[in-house]
Amino acid sequence: MNREDAQSAVTLSALAVGLMFAYRKAMEQGSGSSPSTSHFVIGFGFAFFVISIVAEAAPELGGMLALLVATGDLLINGQSVFKDLNSQLAKTATKPAAGSSTSSTVPAEQPEQPEQAASVG
Repeated sequence: MNREDAQSAVTLSALAVGLMFAYRKAMEQGSGSSPSTSHFVIGFGFAFFVISIVAEAAPELGGMLALLVATGDLLINGQSVFKDLNSQLAKTATKPAAGSSTSSTVPAEQPEQPEQAASVG
């Protein structure tokens, strides 16, 4: 892994971790398990600052360390994110599409039958 690859790995890892945090923060606003923004910003900034310095000094180590951090974040937070996504998809799957008829039982047209004259007899 060269220096450009290590820098790309650090950048993509930071984006993945940041987006995962932003998604969790947006979805878990009302619950008590919502992550603290101040703790995340301090830890995120320090961790990726150190990883970027390591990536400049030893690109192989820094790039792999960045990928390890992103993988660990996905393993830790991925379960709750996928659970949220599945519940959101389940909600949208049960709702009818906009503009579609909610009633699937439309009466079929009856063929016209000629009127039979009553014979008086």
